[in-house]
Amino acid sequence: ITCPDSTAEWRIGNTYEITWTGGTMSGMDSTVLFYSTNNGLTWSRIGATTRAGRYSWTVPAPATQQAKIRVRAFCLDSSTTATSKTFKIVEGLPPITIDQPAAGTRWREGSAETIRWTGGPAAPDSIVVYYSTDDGVNWLRHGRGSTSGSYDWLVPGPATEFARVAIRSFQGVESTAGVSARYVVYDSLPPSPITVTSPASGVRWIIGTTHEITWTGGTFAGMESTVIYYSTDGGTHWIRQGVASSPGSFSWVVPSPPTSSAQIAVRAWCGNYLTEGRSGIFNVAGAAGTPDTVIATVNVGAKPRTLLWDSLHNKVFVANYNDSSVSVIDGVTNQVQATIRVGGFPYALCLNTVNGNVYVANQMSGTVTVIDGATNQVITTVNVGSYPQALCFNPLTNRVYVSNYRSASVTVIDGTNNQVITTVPVDSNPIALTFNPAYNKIYCANFARNNVTVIDGNNNNVIGTVGVDYQPCALIVDGRNNVAVANRYLGRVTIINGENQAVISTINVGSEPYAIAYNATDNRLYCANSGSNSISVINVNTYSLFTDISVGVHPRSLVWAGWVNKLYAANYDGASVSLIDGATNILQKTLPTGTSPIAICHNSWESKIYVANYNSNTVTIIGPHTGHH
Repeated sequence: ITCPDSTAEWRIGNTYEITWTGGTMSGMDSTVLFYSTNNGLTWSRIGATTRAGRYSWTVPAPATQQAKIRVRAFCLDSSTTATSKTFKIVEGLPPITIDQPAAGTRWREGSAETIRWTGGPAAPDSIVVYYSTDDGVNWLRHGRGSTSGSYDWLVPGPATEFARVAIRSFQGVESTAGVSARYVVYDSLPPSPITVTSPASGVRWIIGTTHEITWTGGTFAGMESTVIYYSTDGGTHWIRQGVASSPGSFSWVVPSPPTSSAQIAVRAWCGNYLTEGRSGIFNVAGAAGTPDTVIATVNVGAKPRTLLWDSLHNKVFVANYNDSSVSVIDGVTNQVQATIRVGGFPYALCLNTVNGNVYVANQMSGTVTVIDGATNQVITTVNVGSYPQALCFNPLTNRVYVSNYRSASVTVIDGTNNQVITTVPVDSNPIALTFNPAYNKIYCANFARNNVTVIDGNNNNVIGTVGVDYQPCALIVDGRNNVAVANRYLGRVTIINGENQAVISTINVGSEPYAIAYNATDNRLYCANSGSNSISVINVNTYSLFTDISVGVHPRSLVWAGWVNKLYAANYDGASVSLIDGATNILQKTLPTGTSPIAICHNSWESKIYVANYNSNTVTIIGPHTGHH
């Protein structure tokens, strides 16, 4: 054996050539190598070589002063063996950890900064610094360091949110390296132009209600902040509302006073540069009073199953399950404007707040009908999976998500062109969807598998699957940006951390929870328990049960009217709606409806509550007792 010899010091983790002479003949069967860390007392097999006289070996731990190599050549029953001199196996060069830039570091292009690290050889022969602007896919050499542990540089461009640096330190023929966390390089250019997409010109928002202010643009690598302003006088004076925590969206509670000259401004800053976008003029109004009186009963199609209030056009869309139609009710007059033919057994509805389109999931047809909310005309029909059951809209990306109950999948539709972007595999019987704007995630409750699939709203990849309790059937995002899941079989609500998908808490509620709602004023969750004829009230601050409220027979749908802080529960087998005060949790009134009230929604413009009566083919409208509609 010619290498290693007695002077060799081989480092753990490095690769060396073991070499030898002899041990060969015509027809030799194999050559096998072994190593010892205790001067030959015990041996471990390295492997068999296919090359005469040499073998590449990556040195394993542990370190030892008594290492040896053995080479044994076999031919039939004969073998020849040689053992190397004793040599050393030593620890490799220490790894490098880059402390600065750290995750979240923001460096301006061209600024003088210092890269700092620990580890590596104490007395390196050389240090080389590299940088990447594409998250480490490609690297550029920047220069040589003269001091171990730090390197001064002028930050290179271009602006990017995917910058990294790497340090490689050499000692002799060996080297060790470290790569930094991702950091941001920003330049001195103004953010891109901003277009405010919501509120739209002419809309009417009610004081005390919560709306999503949305916009496009105003972003680039390294943007420093986006601040929302509000004017009640058409832009003459502005009041700061807060800083956006996610790009393109800001959740806003409409303040008083009423005005017909409301306007929103979105301002994005980078250094001394500012880009501003303004909404059109819209209306802010006070609510007409508490909806506590039945003011109308409207005839619709067969088996009205689902309701949707279109806040852009002040209409209520009613999916009529048994006659493949959608009825449209005027929010002011309570009259049916139109009856729209859709696919078989329409089951779910959602509104695209970016362009005002309404989406209808047709269970039996495996399609989604797209309706122009302004004209009530069908735009197109989109093929999705089997038995589409639920819909939700992502205003940050203008996408519609469709859960396909019998396909174990979620179809993603582009809200701009109504084309299918992708189909995301989930688990069995996806029954409910919700969107979390704080983290741009979509949550899908898989009824038969007792879990919730979490989907990334940017790339539509599955982030994870969260185990919950038996038969998850309803979802909602609360004021802490976490997700509450109603689990029907054992009467429990699971709380999922919106940031990291961990289960925070499991709360016992009543029997057979069917629906869930959130009170933003008092930071409470409500769970409708069909089996125990009750509403469980959960304190979101502590995720503990606050109280239970007895209501009618089999409550199965809920809506919270924020402008009056009232909860409305539709009692499916009680032909009634229970009105509960949000502040006191007191049942204030029980209102009659048609037979089998199955769905409920509110209209904050007109201070009305709508109830779909499945077996009466009607919609009950509840309004203020003044009835001046």
